[in-house]
Amino acid sequence: MRKFLFYINILFILGIFACYICEDGTGQIVEIYFGIFQFFTAIILTCFEIFHSEKTIENHLVNYWLLVVLFIIAFVAAGNMPDNIAPAVIFGYPMIIAIYFTYITYLFTKTTNEL
Repeated sequence: MRKFLFYINILFILGIFACYICEDGTGQIVEIYFGIFQFFTAIILTCFEIFHSEKTIENHLVNYWLLVVLFIIAFVAAGNMPDNIAPAVIFGYPMIIAIYFTYITYLFTKTTNEL
């Protein structure tokens, strides 16, 4: 299951980058769905897997949730930002969080030697 989560995250990230390269606007839509998927996956990992993982992975999950809270604050504040900065906050920052979460799923996979 952990291996599947890692590979689905990689697939989503590559798909989003491909959509952004094509410049047809679907990258932003796919990124929203991916963010929802990762949010619920992170809840599941935090609730069920954190007790069976190493301390470093627990620390990474705490950092992930801190990044999510910072994004929510930045998203709310994006209305008061200049027009050239707001899109980077709304779409760039979540990609950084997504890549970090993919790294966390990789660490979960690595601890069980499933990769």
